[in-house]
Amino acid sequence: MAAQRYPLSRRIFIFANRPPGQPLPAALREFVRYALSRDGPHAVADDGIFLPLPAAVVQRELNRVTA
Repeated sequence: MAAQRYPLSRRIFIFANRPPGQPLPAALREFVRYALSRDGPHAVADDGIFLPLPAAVVQRELNRVTA
């Protein structure tokens, strides 16, 4: 499943409703940072259903949140 080749695998997305060009509200920004941290993925990976994102994807998304 880590290779995402299982026929029923899918990604989970987080969408934020905010005005274009505006920063995320502080609470939402911290939630997204937690979801992308080492602790966030392990909180859901323990049940064996979800897998952590690759490091390159985490870094790219963190850059988008903090920009």
